[in-house]
Amino acid sequence: MLNKKTIRMFLLLLVLLSIIFLIHKYQNYEPTTKIRVTSKEKEWLTEFFQDVFLEGSAIYSLWGTKPLTKFEISYYTLEELEEIRQMYPPTEGSETIPVTRYTVADNWTKWGEIKDRFPMTNYMFFSRQFEELPKIFFLYFVNKANVSAVLTANYELFRERTGVDFDTLKIISEIENPASAFWNQVFDDAELLGIMYGFGSQNAESFHKKYGKNEEIERVCFSDNLEVIGETDLDKFPIPIFASFSKNDPMITKYSLEREEIKRIYQNQDFVLLTLQQLTRNMKVNH
Repeated sequence: MLNKKTIRMFLLLLVLLSIIFLIHKYQNYEPTTKIRVTSKEKEWLTEFFQDVFLEGSAIYSLWGTKPLTKFEISYYTLEELEEIRQMYPPTEGSETIPVTRYTVADNWTKWGEIKDRFPMTNYMFFSRQFEELPKIFFLYFVNKANVSAVLTANYELFRERTGVDFDTLKIISEIENPASAFWNQVFDDAELLGIMYGFGSQNAESFHKKYGKNEEIERVCFSDNLEVIGETDLDKFPIPIFASFSKNDPMITKYSLEREEIKRIYQNQDFVLLTLQQLTRNMKVNH
């Protein structure tokens, strides 16, 4: 059997290989100039993209290896949210009621009005309503290629948990469908979601054991400093926030390296225009 040191070295090697691939993939990236937005659109798009891509970590799905990113928005007033919190007090490991600025929800509505001008081939961006609270929506940003890679690498686990013998590319096309039996199972399974969010199999499994099975597992730390939330820009944005259950977590190393590469990509570039250009790039998704 492989010892822990050998396994850790192997994981770190995979992390370094993924970063080398990312750097090679975008080192000669030259933005196109076909994207056009008005000054008013650019104003709210800047705020919206900062909220979703920087604070919400979807930028790691846009440029990096993160398969799926979720971001919560609320159309409730602050008074209504306080009443809801009193009715549904949070428990450890459970979903929290999101507190987001009204502009986030407003900007999502505005995005819906212009999104057809920016057709996406390699990404999907959609919302799902939270059934228990109808004014709360979960936004999902999907990197199809990364989701395909994760499903392929973890095929047996996802097939066993969902009971669906699926075709990878076909099942990705169903992710927006609220009636999809496969994705409803995934969204209800903390371990599968952790893998799909790119938190790493070990972290996802440990989270499931601790909060799903109430096993005694010590959480080591969060992946990044939560104090940056609410004050993000291209100079200061977090890696994806997740519970890490191992020291020297290779997932933290991977996203830290990706963050530096993303900063390099945006250096001397227009944040909104480059983001829109990447969203609309035509990249083939392999099975």
